[in-house]
Amino acid sequence: MSAPPSDTRWEATEHTLAKIAILRAYLQAWFAILGRAVATDMLYIDGFAGPGIYQDGQEGSPVIAVKAACEARARAGEEWKAKIIRMIFVELDKKRFGSLQSHLKKFETLPGLKIQLVNDEFAPTFSTVKQQHKDAFISSMPFFAFLDPFGVKGVPFQTVRDMLASQRSEVFLLLDADGMERIRKAGVAAGHQRVLDTAFGSAVWSEISFPGDAKSNARKLLAAYRQQLRQAAGVKFTFPFEMRRNNGVASYHLLFATNHIKGLEKMKEAMQKVDKNFIFTDGKTGQNFMFATDEPAVLARDAEDYFNMQCSGRERSYDDLKAWILQETPYTRAEKILNAIKGRKGIASVTIGGKVMEVGNKPIQWEQTGKIIFRDQLQPPEKGLFE
Repeated sequence: MSAPPSDTRWEATEHTLAKIAILRAYLQAWFAILGRAVATDMLYIDGFAGPGIYQDGQEGSPVIAVKAACEARARAGEEWKAKIIRMIFVELDKKRFGSLQSHLKKFETLPGLKIQLVNDEFAPTFSTVKQQHKDAFISSMPFFAFLDPFGVKGVPFQTVRDMLASQRSEVFLLLDADGMERIRKAGVAAGHQRVLDTAFGSAVWSEISFPGDAKSNARKLLAAYRQQLRQAAGVKFTFPFEMRRNNGVASYHLLFATNHIKGLEKMKEAMQKVDKNFIFTDGKTGQNFMFATDEPAVLARDAEDYFNMQCSGRERSYDDLKAWILQETPYTRAEKILNAIKGRKGIASVTIGGKVMEVGNKPIQWEQTGKIIFRDQLQPPEKGLFE
């Protein structure tokens, strides 16, 4: 990522608009689903809020988040159960903060909504927020954080770990893995050890074997960060991807972390709604998956190899397989993939209610299965795995 722009407002690039579109689509689902499900407050934090609007008039993340909350509440009507939607927007730059204030002022008196603006750095602000809203981190109160910093600094791993302490916490983070690699390569001159130790919460990044290729190194750093989220923060599900232009040049990495598989499904659905002029890859070292729909012909060969590696001759539970599909492949609908494999005679049997059943031509309700036993090899068809 580049350095922060010097102007109060700046032009929204295509990638910025795509990122905002993903956030909007996800928040529309997040507020709508949880607002009907919980009888508690809801907490939302934008850690690097910016001016609220871009130079060309495009709405920034704070405005689209407030609108998503208000629209979800209005649509739900009497079905709405949540109490107050508490929205905190943090912006360090004074001029941008002033712009943010002016653009959010009209929302301050809306019913069921409480907006708090903070002119300060994100990490220390969150420490205060954590004390003010303890329930969000020890109870079932829904909490969502959008973190879009300029560069590597500003989001200590300890802060991210604290955010994800609750089972209903979610974080959507712009992770500058390319910037991490530049800092690592610059070494002492860039204070690499202090910066990366803070970003990772430890020196785990230094244990990586770096091959010398900047793209591969960045992906390894991304993979190591995901591992930290799982091991050090106890996060169940993560999904990263690179946002690229059609010329193949990576712009940045986006990373979503959640403890609920439903959240992962909805985030991937939100990503799929974004302008198809952008290519999304999962950021997994050695894999070249494009982020696409559940039946892209371009993925056929790599997908077949990947499914054979993960499934052939193995016994897997439906829940485990669904989690793997959502986190490690571009696909969203596990049922569709399993039906495709079943149609190719790739599944030998399943267990339902503790009983082993041979797989024939009858439809299977996959979510009711316990174990799925795959045959030794899934042979690729002429047109691709899911065609």
